[in-house]
Amino acid sequence: LRTVELHGGELHVASEGRGRGTTVRMRLPRAGGRRPAPRPAGPARRVLVVEDWAELGAVFGELLRGRGLDVHVALDGQSALAVAPRVRPDLVFLDLGLPDLPGSEVGRRLRATDPGVVLVALTGRNDEGEARRCLSAGFDHYALKPIGTETLAEVLELVEARRGGADRRRRV
Repeated sequence: LRTVELHGGELHVASEGRGRGTTVRMRLPRAGGRRPAPRPAGPARRVLVVEDWAELGAVFGELLRGRGLDVHVALDGQSALAVAPRVRPDLVFLDLGLPDLPGSEVGRRLRATDPGVVLVALTGRNDEGEARRCLSAGFDHYALKPIGTETLAEVLELVEARRGGADRRRRV
């Protein structure tokens, strides 16, 4: 619920009683009340979100789907490494604090199997040293969670620029 609220959304849960199922409805606002962003052109179409906090992964996945992206969510490093060869993501948002493997190791393995994948390190800590280590270890971007719509738009623009040949590794 907190993650949905941080994105300015609402979460509604309803049930008609035990054994009758539950309906969960999540609503997220459009960025600044504007029309949805157009479907991105170019290769950054398949996105893998690796986030062990299931609620945050689901909300972030929906936010990305709302931008016309094909999104897959993995809840740990091993799952990410298993799904990546099938999904062949163009872009990976990777939580650094995973329960089974360090996010940096997952990123290293993903980069080794696909040198062109764009890796974005996600963390809840604002740590300049960690940001420098991630960028020098091969991550393309470093961002704080929860990622806001403006930061997300900036990351997607940077991804498109990099996929088009520009090398713009940076902290966002």
